[in-house]
Amino acid sequence: MVSDDDLAEGRIYPPLRLVREVSTALATSLVEYAYEHGVASAYPEPHDKEQYVRQHQYNTAYEDFVPNTYAWPGMVE
Repeated sequence: MVSDDDLAEGRIYPPLRLVREVSTALATSLVEYAYEHGVASAYPEPHDKEQYVRQHQYNTAYEDFVPNTYAWPGMVE
């Protein structure tokens, strides 16, 4: 997944900004291989394997990093 432009710049890996897309493509290929060779462990076989991979990827988008806090009754916040 390294482009000719990347190679021309001396890179042997794709740019870090593409790490999620590269990881998705690699994992999707592995899922396809597993089902083609009968070594998959999750059934039924997902119709859209890329979407299946994306649903199981780690996601850093959290709703909120700060937990809800409440004042102790009778204390001024």
